[in-house]
Amino acid sequence: MTGPLTPDESGQPSSADAEQARDAVDKVIRLYGSRLAAAQHDPVQAASLRQARDQAFDDLERLEEASADETVQIAIAYAARLKELREN
Repeated sequence: MTGPLTPDESGQPSSADAEQARDAVDKVIRLYGSRLAAAQHDPVQAASLRQARDQAFDDLERLEEASADETVQIAIAYAARLKELREN
């Protein structure tokens, strides 16, 4: 039996894990977008946010072909990043 964010034996991510990962990445992308809009007066910060947002878009695409382990790793990383962004 597998639970949330637990890869199963097939190596394929469960639909729940994939959905959790996509949801976390989407939320991070939206936060980066709103912070980017607010940071237009600071070119260095805007560039950093743009780069982080672009990486999140790349990771979202990567989820389409990710193994179960990769999906779980992405979900955990973006859940932590989302928490960090919300705290700052």
